[in-house]
Amino acid sequence: MMNILPRTEKTLFTGNRRLASWASHSDPYMVVLSEQAQFLALEVVIAYLSAFRDGSRNNTFLRAHGWAKNFLSNRKGSEAAMLRGLTTYLFRNPRQAALILESEHLLIARDEREHRLRRAYDYFARRGSQHILDMIECYQNAVYLVEEERQHEAALLAARKRNQLARLKRLVARIKASKAQQNFTVVLDRMKTLLALDAKRTETVAGVDLLHWRYLVSPLE
Repeated sequence: MMNILPRTEKTLFTGNRRLASWASHSDPYMVVLSEQAQFLALEVVIAYLSAFRDGSRNNTFLRAHGWAKNFLSNRKGSEAAMLRGLTTYLFRNPRQAALILESEHLLIARDEREHRLRRAYDYFARRGSQHILDMIECYQNAVYLVEEERQHEAALLAARKRNQLARLKRLVARIKASKAQQNFTVVLDRMKTLLALDAKRTETVAGVDLLHWRYLVSPLE
């Protein structure tokens, strides 16, 4: 009898696979956001603050992601609770986390993201929201760690390729030397046979006078 997984399990499995697919993204910020829900929650807060249109109540982020309205609050002192609630929700709902990552509010150019982070840092510094400030610094450190890891892996790969190329060059050199040695041995054997037939011949063979061939061959006899 076929086992049918509940729809919830299928959604979790699909969402987790979509999150895992970001691990090879070129932008280290997207890698960190896909791996750590607390930083994704932080980006949701920053995207929400950045999406107000001319300071009005119209917010493009909430229009696209209405579910976040219950978690977001501008009330001073509620920042830590807001991040905890968002982190828990995104951790338990990988499909929603994947949708957020794929949205235009988070999938942005690196320069724009860093500019937005600086603005958010200044905003929360003025409000004295130390928890958010610490989280932003941890976020940046996590991105730097991803970059350092990639640089280390790239250096190892380059070193591995250089070693492989050096080994290949040495192998080719040995093959050429072995082939040259074999060819030289074959020529000497032929010269021994030729010189044994007539020791008085004086022409050149392979551009070398037979007298010189006798000098080369004589130690082998």
